[in-house]
Amino acid sequence: MGLNDYFEIAKRRWMIILACVVAGIVAGAVYTSSLTYSYTAQSRMYVTMATGTSVSDSYQGGMAAQQRITSYVDLVTSDRVMNDVITELSLDTTAAELASRTTATFAPATVIMTVDVSADTPDQARVINDLVVAKFRDLVGELESTQVGAAPAAKVTVIDPATTPSASAGPAPTKNLAAGTMVGLLLGCGLAYLRDRLDKRIRTTGQVAALSTTHFLGGVEASSRTTDTRRVALRLDGVLAEASPRVVVFVGSTAASSRSRQSTASDTVLPVARALAVLGKSTLMVDAATSGRGISSRMRPATMPGVADLAHQRRSASELTRPTQVGDLRVLPLGQVDDDTATFLVSARFATILQELGREHDYVLVDATGTTDGTDALALAAHADHTVVVVEAGTTTVADLEEVLTELTDIGASVAGTILVPHRPASFSPALLRRRGQDAAATRHRTRPVRTRTPPSRTTTVRVTTAVGATTPATTSTGATTSTGATTTTGSTTTTGSTTTTGVTTVARPTVRPGRRPTP
Repeated sequence: MGLNDYFEIAKRRWMIILACVVAGIVAGAVYTSSLTYSYTAQSRMYVTMATGTSVSDSYQGGMAAQQRITSYVDLVTSDRVMNDVITELSLDTTAAELASRTTATFAPATVIMTVDVSADTPDQARVINDLVVAKFRDLVGELESTQVGAAPAAKVTVIDPATTPSASAGPAPTKNLAAGTMVGLLLGCGLAYLRDRLDKRIRTTGQVAALSTTHFLGGVEASSRTTDTRRVALRLDGVLAEASPRVVVFVGSTAASSRSRQSTASDTVLPVARALAVLGKSTLMVDAATSGRGISSRMRPATMPGVADLAHQRRSASELTRPTQVGDLRVLPLGQVDDDTATFLVSARFATILQELGREHDYVLVDATGTTDGTDALALAAHADHTVVVVEAGTTTVADLEEVLTELTDIGASVAGTILVPHRPASFSPALLRRRGQDAAATRHRTRPVRTRTPPSRTTTVRVTTAVGATTPATTSTGATTSTGATTTTGSTTTTGSTTTTGVTTVARPTVRPGRRPTP
């Protein structure tokens, strides 16, 4: 395995690695909180022997002090010293426990002793250290005195008294958390690798190519769906270049499995059909996914007549096909499924209809990846010229693929190849399924309402002045346009000769038809 393979395993099993890292951090935090931190106070003493003033006496005294100091180390933690300290400070502990927290050391070939005392608090550590040193010095003076009242032969002098410690002794919390993180990461990587090795589900194109006994048409990635689908269509066209007719049934990789599973492989058939149509091949896609998850579920209306109506011989297959925005691609929807639909799909009459459609088109692609029963897909494959197995990455196991390939071989189906698709493929635009003509106009009418502009009302008054004694007519014209699309004009003429004529004329505009803009 290469480095990229390990990266792929980490991408697939990142949840295991993350869980182990979190568990390691939690374990490090719990361990840190369970530790008892202590404070250590330290003091240093100098040991001398009572000798003469000559050089040789001093040398002999130094040698005697070095010999004495090895025994003095044990005197520091003796029961006598420990019990005296416990009694004087009234400590709730034993001599052995206090001795385990007291340490006396010395450097080789020196006469300097170091005493370390650990306690729960800084002040307690300093107080106990001072008292241990004092009791130790008293014991040395008592042991080194040969006569009562005489000076002792050895003397212990404190050169560095104990001070209050400022920091606790013990492992740092950050180090414990870092160690827990590293242990969790290593454990997570190991478990991820083991889980991936034991996983029998198919995830890579190499697995499909190794298991497939026929052509591997390629893998479809969600990020490059259009390019990968076009490559699959080119390979399929190359494999079936000499075949005629070319009725191809797409079946799922779990068609022969006894386990019921919802399949999303149906979304792959339409892009392949579209790619073939773009190549200039007259292509018809037939929806035989009786589970209702096929291409018909994305068409409007979803219950338009289709394959189910052929079972009752209501209309011919050519009349039920629907055009799409891709010129060479037509779709035969599923229709309203009933109890007779599944039986009709596996009948000889439907096989005859497929052969007739195959003679009218370059390719007839039958989507059987979403059948409610896997045996129906296998029966359709037996009636078709070729079969393509659609393998879902992450859900199909090695046993599933081997089983469906074996079943197709046993029934005499010609397997044209296999395709590896993602478990949740990227959605495609439903605009591909919009029909032309009246359906497209109705769609535009539903999404784009008609608006009518209403101009403001206008009133015009004309005054005419004539000579004295002449008739003075006054004419007023008022016009108003309303949102109903009707215009009313009223004219009134008044003459001084007591003759009044009134006329009302109403003109109605034609009604605007749905889907068209009103004429100005």
